[in-house]
Amino acid sequence: MATLIEKTPSEKWRGFALRDLNQANRALFQAVQSVVGVQDLYLCDNHGQVLGALVATPFDAERSNQLGLQFAHLFAVGHAHGKKTRDLELRLARGNVLARDLGNAFIVVVCAPQVDWSLLRMALNVAAAPYEKNGELQDNLRAAAPARADVLTFAVTEHPPTPEPADAPSLAAAASPQPPPPKSDDEDRRYLWAKFP
Repeated sequence: MATLIEKTPSEKWRGFALRDLNQANRALFQAVQSVVGVQDLYLCDNHGQVLGALVATPFDAERSNQLGLQFAHLFAVGHAHGKKTRDLELRLARGNVLARDLGNAFIVVVCAPQVDWSLLRMALNVAAAPYEKNGELQDNLRAAAPARADVLTFAVTEHPPTPEPADAPSLAAAASPQPPPPKSDDEDRRYLWAKFP
């Protein structure tokens, strides 16, 4: 039997906003949990903080937030490079993970190795539509955690660059000149041929 973990009142989530968030999460979780093989569901904000969960395993808030932060990093990298990523899939020997972008939030689905991926994606498509189209909920999510790029800033400041020894040649000086990055599919091919003859 799965345990529903709802968002509790906080500085950013209270009153009607909190009630609407928990209701939207319950509806989303109900639709997705019906897929055979789904084990745990986590709804995270743009910064990876868990806003709700439906879990079959014991819930650990700290580990769940770490999982959310890792996926927030992955989504943010795509956004930083101008590519909006809708789904992130990890297929592992002991289980699978699918993360789906929901606008100003994302859902992480942990499932068994034998899950039917097409059925899972179809359930997510149906369940995610009302969540993504709920303008008031999306505004509240954006107000609580404005941008995914914020998590990249924190990640970069955690690991400052190591200084280069004075006598070591710089990588920039050792690198051969490269053609500019491609702008179209044809330029893609020419770029790759030039880079890897």
